[in-house]
Amino acid sequence: KVTIMLMFIIANAMLFAHVLTTERIPHTIAEAIIGWGLPAWGFLIVVNIILLIAGNFMEPSAILMIMAPILFPIAMKLGIDPIHLGIIMVVNMEIGMITPPVGLNLFVTSGITGMPLL
Repeated sequence: KVTIMLMFIIANAMLFAHVLTTERIPHTIAEAIIGWGLPAWGFLIVVNIILLIAGNFMEPSAILMIMAPILFPIAMKLGIDPIHLGIIMVVNMEIGMITPPVGLNLFVTSGITGMPLL
């Protein structure tokens, strides 16, 4: 039961990721960020906010596949260490895994313990 529930959530997240990619929304976001002319710390704050919002609605592997190729070149231009960017992405995606409405970890713990989410 838990596996079917999680697979349904992941499938919908991947479908959402496909729609975002075909509509070129991540590229539009990246162009806007570059256009703002932010310093490195400002870029990292924007990345945190974007990843936290994306983590609420998408599965982490989909976020990585969509956002990493876009954010990495921008970070390199700003002189941000790739390991630092990777750690920020992983931490934000884990926070997204425990926040509703998608929060896969919440569904796993609810299914294992038999307790409702509310």
